[in-house]
Amino acid sequence: MRHVRALFSLGLVALLFGMLPAAAPRALAQSAGCKSFAQTGYTICGQFLAYWESRGGLAQQGYPISGEITAVNPLDGKTYTQQIFERAVLEKHPENAPPYDTLLMQLGTLRYKQKYPQGAPGQTPAAGGQWFGQTGHRIGGQFLTYWQQHGGLAQQGYPISDEFTEVSELDGKPYKVQYFERAVFEYHPENAAPNAVLLSQLGTFHARTLPPGTVQAAAPPAPVAAKASFQKGLNFVSWYAGGYASAAADQALAQLAATGANTLAVVVTGYQDTIGSTSIRLDSPRTPTDADLAHVIATAHRLGLRVLLKPHVDLANDPGHWRGQIGQAFSGEGQWQAWFASYRDFIGHYAALAQQNGADLLCVGTELVGTSAREADWRAVISTVRSKYQGQLTYAANWGDDVVSIRWWDAVDYIGVDAYYPLTGKTGPTVDEIARAWVDRGYVGTLEGLAGRFGKQIILTEIGYGSVAGTNRAPYDWQAGGTLDLQEQANAYQAAFAVFWGKPWLAGMYWWSWDADPNTGGAGDKTYTPHNKPAEQVLKSYYSGGGR
Repeated sequence: MRHVRALFSLGLVALLFGMLPAAAPRALAQSAGCKSFAQTGYTICGQFLAYWESRGGLAQQGYPISGEITAVNPLDGKTYTQQIFERAVLEKHPENAPPYDTLLMQLGTLRYKQKYPQGAPGQTPAAGGQWFGQTGHRIGGQFLTYWQQHGGLAQQGYPISDEFTEVSELDGKPYKVQYFERAVFEYHPENAAPNAVLLSQLGTFHARTLPPGTVQAAAPPAPVAAKASFQKGLNFVSWYAGGYASAAADQALAQLAATGANTLAVVVTGYQDTIGSTSIRLDSPRTPTDADLAHVIATAHRLGLRVLLKPHVDLANDPGHWRGQIGQAFSGEGQWQAWFASYRDFIGHYAALAQQNGADLLCVGTELVGTSAREADWRAVISTVRSKYQGQLTYAANWGDDVVSIRWWDAVDYIGVDAYYPLTGKTGPTVDEIARAWVDRGYVGTLEGLAGRFGKQIILTEIGYGSVAGTNRAPYDWQAGGTLDLQEQANAYQAAFAVFWGKPWLAGMYWWSWDADPNTGGAGDKTYTPHNKPAEQVLKSYYSGGGR
């Protein structure tokens, strides 16, 4: 955790369709080669699936929100075989040779004509950028970067407006937007790159305009249980020497096992003085001892739990900074090499301990954002670890840029993500609102795409929420404070399970956190632990009952 700073319900699906009633079947026969989506209950097949997968998938088109239908395109008055997605409508054009036999409907053009028949007010041409004489508009800044990196003319089409401010029909907030023939770009400054530019849900809006019965309601999906090998985890934490070896810690560990968890991440923290220090120490009274770790690993194994040993580095004398800024104050290569030499000693020590005590997995680093771009140094770290430890490895990347910028994911066995993503921006949102934010903000698509790119499963090495109002807005901010709200924490748990449970590319999730003190938590506690709170019941329903 940074130390500074679904199964969706049918009600949500109905809302997306503007409460369109079910009607007589109109879906067309589907061809072989299909992919089904439990999130909405619909399936993509054949040439539509080929187009979807080759042109951005979830991030560009979104989930399917209809089966294949026959419908009139209001722009040319002709009837086509179509399928509606959250952000697009795909059409079959058999008159064209492949690959042009599947085309995107110009939903941006259609919606712009519907909303702004006289042109949108308050438009401001982008400074610099690229001019398009075909339509008389310019793309600049982050919109131009997104356009260039996500298919350009073929995927997004020409700009048909300049930038202006528009109130979103999904959340009621104003955003800077620009309309294109096939898309609407929205600028979300609350999101870190690469998710600052998002696509408007044009397909969702289009579905609401169709005659009743055009889109059939999806059948309820069957519950999907996690695979038996799925790491149903929690982060088990102690912040002082002796904490893991006490009778109280043994009691807390038994309580953790009673949730149905099958794995725990044992956190051990070494310290360096400041972000500019090059020496990591293990002699702090806040660092659990090797004997503590041997005890907790053995106790967990007796309880039938697997163990992920998860070393952290924190700052002993540098208030206002956090571990993700380590390296920012280094003035030259000598300091970098001194720090990495110390880090190899640090992580090598715990690699040997993990091997000696039979830890099932090892995390080679946690949220070291300022260092992760040094690919050669991290490959050397991992080589050192593998020389001492024979089990599987992960690295716990910080949410946002760190996750997508790392180039050495191939060197570990799992892609690890500390998933403190900002979600709805609201206080007290519903489960469906939080779940939808995971998708709408591009987080699920980014993680799925990362898993596919490297051919590795993902572990949510940390995910968690405090028991305070607004916790979903900035889950990483453990110092934010706020009024007690046990229900929002529980809702955030429920939404995360709904979104991620049963995903084939997800190998596990580790909730933050479960304290080695069995008396933490309870109805008046604002911290991240779910212990003796409604969130624990949500956790148990999935970890013990498969979410059924």
